Amino acid sequence: MNVNQFSPTNNFIFMQTEFNSMGFLAVVIIIAIIVNALILLYYVYEMACKNGRSAFYWVIFSFCLTPIISIILLSCIGETEEKRRERLLKDEEYLRLMLK
Repeated sequence: MNVNQFSPTNNFIFMQTEFNSMGFLAVVIIIAIIVNALILLYYVYEMACKNGRSAFYWVIFSFCLTPIISIILLSCIGETEEKRRERLLKDEEYLRLMLK
């Protein structure tokens, strides 16, 4: 039986390697969460612009709560009246061009 096989230094090296892999996994998970949050924040920004809402305030609101709540609220409140009129005018103009 080899005495060096059960030495404390061998166990320490194994534990250190395992801890490093756990640290790497934690870093990967944190990066994935940050990337997903940025994607959702961009979606909130685009959705607010499309609905005629203030994108800056909606992104700040998303930072305070979560982007999911902002997306749900933006879906519920819909477009502003000004944005709706603008969209209808564009649709009417498109129909006039298509019917000529």
